[in-house]
Amino acid sequence: MDRSLLVRIFVPTREEGVGNTGTGYPVGRDLILTARHVVEPPDRDPKSPIQILWYDYPDAGPDNGWYRLTDDCIVWKHQGDLDAALLRCPRPPEVRNFGLVSRERPHDGMKWSSAGFPAASLIDKVTHHASFGGKMFGMAQTPSHFELDVRVPPAIEEDWRGASGMPICHENSRVILGVAKEVPRKFDGHRIHATPTWKLLDDPNFRKAIGYDEQQARLDQFRRRLVQTLKSSPRAIAAIADQSGLADDQAAPTNATEEAVAAQLLGCHLADAVAGIRKAYDFIEDERKYGESAELKDAAEVLSRAVQLVAPCLYDDGVVAAIRAHGRDQDVTIFEVPCFFPTVAEIVMAGVDNRATEFLPRESEIHYPEGRRQLPAPPETGIGEVAKQSEAIREGLTRKFSPGGWRSLRPQIDDYVYRRFVDAGGAVDQQREARIRNSAIELKNQSSRSSYYLLYRLPADEQARRELEEGLRGLKGDYPSLIILGLTGDPNVETRERSEFGPFSLMLPIRS
Repeated sequence: MDRSLLVRIFVPTREEGVGNTGTGYPVGRDLILTARHVVEPPDRDPKSPIQILWYDYPDAGPDNGWYRLTDDCIVWKHQGDLDAALLRCPRPPEVRNFGLVSRERPHDGMKWSSAGFPAASLIDKVTHHASFGGKMFGMAQTPSHFELDVRVPPAIEEDWRGASGMPICHENSRVILGVAKEVPRKFDGHRIHATPTWKLLDDPNFRKAIGYDEQQARLDQFRRRLVQTLKSSPRAIAAIADQSGLADDQAAPTNATEEAVAAQLLGCHLADAVAGIRKAYDFIEDERKYGESAELKDAAEVLSRAVQLVAPCLYDDGVVAAIRAHGRDQDVTIFEVPCFFPTVAEIVMAGVDNRATEFLPRESEIHYPEGRRQLPAPPETGIGEVAKQSEAIREGLTRKFSPGGWRSLRPQIDDYVYRRFVDAGGAVDQQREARIRNSAIELKNQSSRSSYYLLYRLPADEQARRELEEGLRGLKGDYPSLIILGLTGDPNVETRERSEFGPFSLMLPIRS
């Protein structure tokens, strides 16, 4: 998680000079997610304002670093048994990012990380933040919390006080799966209960508050397109129905309709839907071995197109909605997404644009392809000047970036964007400022319906990391329409994506 985004919350109580301390995390430009009990203690003093301190920006607030919030600062709180609330709070101008609220459900063994302001971190009367991590446990449908093991907890349970409201994130990411709620007794502080964000996203008022798109309208749009895609191949419909077990008492799988199959696929979890289509695809491919026909060829192509609609529709809509709402916002420069492969980043961007995925052909059976709207486009053929430049940019952004590298990388990016969007002939006689300005205009013109995006991967070296982040912020300032996504290097994410999206990639066209 990005610890520079942590906020400390102080809520005055009726006892003079005393109050509740908690932790919060931004989930929008001016919204802080925390636990409801932090901001509504039983002895709350309604005459004194809630106060917020952005820990890494101690001089930002007007009152010794603290922001005093207005009486109506609680813009949402769950009315049932989910312990969560949203606060409206100004953000320091230097703050660029925020957490991505996820619909993903926790499962056994998933790694998490977080940080907060527990009493245990009070040193010489100064409260510092403390970091935590461990593994999650899965949860059933009905409970209002899930459980987490903690690797190194405070020595006593009472020293957890102040950590309530911590974001429970995927390890090494800003993707939030829960909000720390309480420490259950008799576990020596080694266990936490957390409110699941996937349940928060079931609340339409919460979705509206964080700028979350109305999911049902988006789902209906994808369903209509999926129905039209499936309609052209009864053989593909039958294969999906048969392989995924779609049948009722009145109809055999071969009589299943495209509407029923589409509804079934879009009602699944992403991995299950991809696996179901992959089974149907493999079944059709096995049939083709015994005799090619136009019907079977069409069925395979329809299944390939269908999975490229299903994947972006079902991908974590918390991540997708955040990028859609703020991806072109100059104050929110870059997004770190929970993706390892560019293939999955294209699925995310297709979800952002409400479209099917668009990939370049796979180079081999083990290749995870890039999206067509990724910049710079991977060189398709030859070793000409543009191809060399494209590969050099990709190398610098995603594979090897060293301190001092931005000085040479940035001019190459500017030149590539100019050649790509303004002058395919490669004329570079304009001044640099004019070329950037014209490139930004044409990039905006061509991004009105579908977005172009740039991928990077942060280097391990701290100096190189800071330099790349600063360079990307400047790039975003010059090209506001360009969406910049940071891929993770987490090997656990790589393993998960190979398992979940390997079947997807093998249904994509391969270069002949």
